[in-house]
Amino acid sequence: MQHTLLPIKERTNLRREYRTRVVIIFCFLLSLAGLIGAATLFPSFIFALNEEQSQIELLESLKKNKDESGVTTLELDFQRDNALINALSVTSKVPRSSVTIQSIVGVRKEVKLKSVVVDTPTEDSLSIVIQGVAPNRDTLLAFKIRLEELVPGGSVELPVSDLAKSKDLQFSMRITQTFK
Repeated sequence: MQHTLLPIKERTNLRREYRTRVVIIFCFLLSLAGLIGAATLFPSFIFALNEEQSQIELLESLKKNKDESGVTTLELDFQRDNALINALSVTSKVPRSSVTIQSIVGVRKEVKLKSVVVDTPTEDSLSIVIQGVAPNRDTLLAFKIRLEELVPGGSVELPVSDLAKSKDLQFSMRITQTFK
């Protein structure tokens, strides 16, 4: 039990007044902490703002120098040329040279290739000249058969003079094919 000389009504008012003052002091300290926090962040904000402005100016000067040196023009030319190359490669009926060479190398087996020349005399035709060395006639003829299977509807020309020797045959073969 508490023994005080104050009546109960006065004690309740006093406690209410005390709580109100504690809340007011707490709010004051909280606002003071917020104000101090904002004040300490202000220099960092000013620094970041100045840094942003300097980076924007630097970027604008780089763009200006880039435009003056003609790099932007070259980039635009490259983009336009790349779009043109992509458009041309889509409409072409003839397979790409890299695919053609890769398929020829894939079927060569023991035959050693010295050169592969791919030419497109017209839009829808392909001419390939293959030169190399075969260990024997059978290997060369088997290579010719594999190439004929590779180009259905095309022709593989192997001169008979290339079959004159029986070992280490040097040959020159022509493949022609038209696409429709």
